[in-house]
Amino acid sequence: MTTPEKTASRKPPANATPQVKSRWAEIRDKARANAQAVPPYLFDGTNPPTVITMPDTVERATAMAEYAQGGLRKVDLRGAFKVLLGDSFDAVWSVIADEHVSVLEMLFNDITDHFYPPA
Repeated sequence: MTTPEKTASRKPPANATPQVKSRWAEIRDKARANAQAVPPYLFDGTNPPTVITMPDTVERATAMAEYAQGGLRKVDLRGAFKVLLGDSFDAVWSVIADEHVSVLEMLFNDITDHFYPPA
């Protein structure tokens, strides 16, 4: 009978193929390790406050870049806000939907300034 300690300390056979990390896995892991953690934005118009994470996934970041190129006034405001807020959109939208449109612009700017402080 083999004990777990003896099994765990066994070396792989000399002819075993070494496990090589794929190029994709290396790139992904390096990018993840270098990513800067940005604290979430807390929308305190809900109880409890709604946590809004930085749009740092490939999907959200590229969508934000597309909206930035078009300028907020030229694009779908709801779509841009939805991309910025991600999963938090419904909770925040339910609070602001009937407000004056200037609220949307000011809140959008406040959240983007939180994630991307002006230089």
